[in-house]
Amino acid sequence: MIGRKLNDRYEVQEHLGDGSTATVYKALDTKLGRQVALKVLLPHVRETTRKRFFQEATAAAQLNHPNIMSIYDIGEDGDYHFLVVEFVDGDPLTNYIPASPETVVKLGAQMARALAYAHARYIIHRDVKPANIKVTPDGTVKIMDLGLALPREAKRVTADGMVIGTPAYLSPEQAQGHTLDHRTDIYSLGVVLYEMATGHLPFDADEIPALLMQQVRQPPPPPRLIKPDLPVDLERIILRTLEKKPGTAICHRGCTGFGIGSGFGST
Repeated sequence: MIGRKLNDRYEVQEHLGDGSTATVYKALDTKLGRQVALKVLLPHVRETTRKRFFQEATAAAQLNHPNIMSIYDIGEDGDYHFLVVEFVDGDPLTNYIPASPETVVKLGAQMARALAYAHARYIIHRDVKPANIKVTPDGTVKIMDLGLALPREAKRVTADGMVIGTPAYLSPEQAQGHTLDHRTDIYSLGVVLYEMATGHLPFDADEIPALLMQQVRQPPPPPRLIKPDLPVDLERIILRTLEKKPGTAICHRGCTGFGIGSGFGST
């Protein structure tokens, strides 16, 4: 693909990586003279995968936020189906595991605001994890890869009850194949924050079924057991995001839609 020009516009310059459904390249948009990233769908993928691939474009195109990767175009060139997205030059969030409490708050607040923005537009991500988040050289968070994003109007393109996402970061309702709302992202963000704050995942097991069972039933160890110097308020916010029940009359995970956003602002 290097040197190929898709749709006589996007000149492929560099291979960036491979996923389960697409290969990612750095490219030059020759019409606008800017660097972009191309997500090229792998050949012979299932029809449900192809539908989800284009669902990503529909969902992400609705979002315009400084902490969310932008999508610019969708195209076909012969047998190639691809998305044109913002090229994010930065470090993966994994480079910030573990991080100081100040860094957890600084980056976590940006993630919370970005997800609150998406949720206000009835879009949930469903796969919030460090591999889908980058930090630019100026400290700006970019949430990436909306391949699992679910607009309110979208129909599921997977079998009922099928688990989609990364097991270590799944919410209890996601692990059980239940109907999802924005609070599933709050839980997954909580796992990310826990990992940043302590250097450890709250739940870990060698077998996926055992890990999913922990997500559903086992409370997380308080972060201060691992990091005694962690601020109490930060621990409180993290544990609130990791409540097993997404919501009850006394408000569990994230009151008023995305309550942790204001919590981070005052921590």
